[in-house]
Amino acid sequence: MRLIMAASNANSAVRSYRRLTNWTTVTEVSDYLLLLIFAAGLAHATYYLFLGIASPILDFFSFRQTQTALSAFWIWRGGPWFAYQTPALGYPWAIPYEFPIYQGLVAALRMLGVPIDIGGRLLSFGFYLGCLWPLWSFFRTVKLSRTAFLAVGTLFLWSPFYIYWSRTVLIESCALFFCLLWLDLLARFLKTVSVGFLIGAILAGMAGILCKITTFPAVAALGGLLVLADAFRAWFAGTLIARLRVFVLAAVIFVVPLVAEFAWGTYSDVVRSQNPFGAAQLTGSPLLAWVYGTWKQRLGPDLWRIIWDRSLLEIFGPTVIAAAIITVIGLFSRRYTIPILAAVLAFMIPFLLFTNLHFIHNYYQNANAIFALAALGIAIAAIAEERGLVLAPFLLAIFVSGQFYFFHHYYVPVIAADFSKDRVFLISMLAREKTQPTESLIVFGQDWSSAVAYYSERKTLTMPKWAPATLMKKIIENPQAYLGDARLGGIVICPESAGQTLTDVRNNYAGRVVLYEAFVADRKILGEVQGCQLLAPDRVPSKVE
Repeated sequence: MRLIMAASNANSAVRSYRRLTNWTTVTEVSDYLLLLIFAAGLAHATYYLFLGIASPILDFFSFRQTQTALSAFWIWRGGPWFAYQTPALGYPWAIPYEFPIYQGLVAALRMLGVPIDIGGRLLSFGFYLGCLWPLWSFFRTVKLSRTAFLAVGTLFLWSPFYIYWSRTVLIESCALFFCLLWLDLLARFLKTVSVGFLIGAILAGMAGILCKITTFPAVAALGGLLVLADAFRAWFAGTLIARLRVFVLAAVIFVVPLVAEFAWGTYSDVVRSQNPFGAAQLTGSPLLAWVYGTWKQRLGPDLWRIIWDRSLLEIFGPTVIAAAIITVIGLFSRRYTIPILAAVLAFMIPFLLFTNLHFIHNYYQNANAIFALAALGIAIAAIAEERGLVLAPFLLAIFVSGQFYFFHHYYVPVIAADFSKDRVFLISMLAREKTQPTESLIVFGQDWSSAVAYYSERKTLTMPKWAPATLMKKIIENPQAYLGDARLGGIVICPESAGQTLTDVRNNYAGRVVLYEAFVADRKILGEVQGCQLLAPDRVPSKVE
């Protein structure tokens, strides 16, 4: 409250100075300051996009980044589009999850000569910045103030979480852009009943949900609230029957993307089931359990620790408590109470729906972190419009400082690291050198990461830690049967984490150690890098005495 009082005094001083000099209005001063912080955030985020832009994508969640890049690589190499190949789990090579919108765009850039690591980062960052367009349009449509948009947009540009994850090779910002565009076009359709907005919303919704289904529910909830609010207004005005056609068409905007996702989900499930590992763990009940988690996770304290200690910290930095306080204060503004509550609801929905995914993967919060930022940004606008507009840049400067500190303390060392010296990258380069492009690899120790497959540019069977013993036995007995027409060219053994050794690789396959040892025994070492080995595809003939 002292901060608010100090800023109010500053606002009074500016008004007094304006009366004396007739120089400008307080609104203009506030807007200039907001735009300055906004522009600084844009420059700051862009700088860190280009820092290390060509570095191997072996930073946080390299597992998922290289999986995305691997799919784009094989689309570029002429593989199928719908049943796109991600050759990390053996033959058949296709294990599609999301519809390959982002992957296809990355492949298109590769056709123009842009390396996948760079092109993927540029696209991801481009969609991140692109999110500001539908956000700005949506705020105008629902009559949220310019101050509110600038506050939210500034927090978005300075957020440590978004700066980092929007420079990775992931589909997250692409999905978020199309989902926000869907929400904006739905709002504009309800306002104007335009056929163009109707078609645009359907297409944007299809793109968003097909790109990543887990991004859609939060914006769908907000869209549902928009339709519900419109229906209440029509009811009170006595025009509910007259607008019935509008609500039917609005329902189409929701339903068509869901139908498209159901069709794609059914198709991709069938394709994944044709892969032995896909049939074992990546379809049906095992996949659903992994995605949704358990009620114990939802109702236990661990979820709330993840939200507070991990997610909100990565979004806001050390000013989390201050952000919560300002958001609560903003709720007392009658004009902004509902928008703030709606933003908080949208932030919480993905945690409660896809609980296990959010437990395991912090980058999944790309789908909903923006709504935590929106709640705070709208609250700042509410306080500023009631107590003095200079409060907006003043409060934003405090939160941006916290975001800046956390980003540079936690993320910048990772961005600046030289991953070209990472042992996974080096053993992949060695495997590429020692094998032919038409040959394949079997990889142990990397769970089912696509890193070796991507950087070696070889189709692989990366033996997961969860590989069923019966399936692993069949592969060991006849590996070529699980590699299609890509002849086995080598065997990579590489520990999953730094500090681990080949003994840890062996221990990964508890209960199947005999199978692992029998397979790697009596093979010539073709090369060794930082504790990782490349073994020959054929055994050394035993000497007959």
